[in-house]
Amino acid sequence: MKRLAILLLAALFARTAPAQERVQPVARCAPAGDMRATLLEVFGETRRFAGLVPDEGVLELYSGPDSWSLTLIRPDGTACLIAAGFDYFLIPPGEPA
Repeated sequence: MKRLAILLLAALFARTAPAQERVQPVARCAPAGDMRATLLEVFGETRRFAGLVPDEGVLELYSGPDSWSLTLIRPDGTACLIAAGFDYFLIPPGEPA
């Protein structure tokens, strides 16, 4: 659990580097239960959305007071962090794209 928290924190800090300094992202994966617990305990994020991705798994969006995370849960129960960030805004239903 501590290792996953450290990896997630490292991922968040790595995102703040300028684009030219970023390296190709590496998926960070863990058992889905561990991923959910870490997102809640470390970042205060809870699941807000889940959707089926055919032949891939379940995409889940988590958000907290200041951050968000997007995970993909594979059929074997492994959750991989796809993207994460700080600050977000909600778009009301019916709002033009």
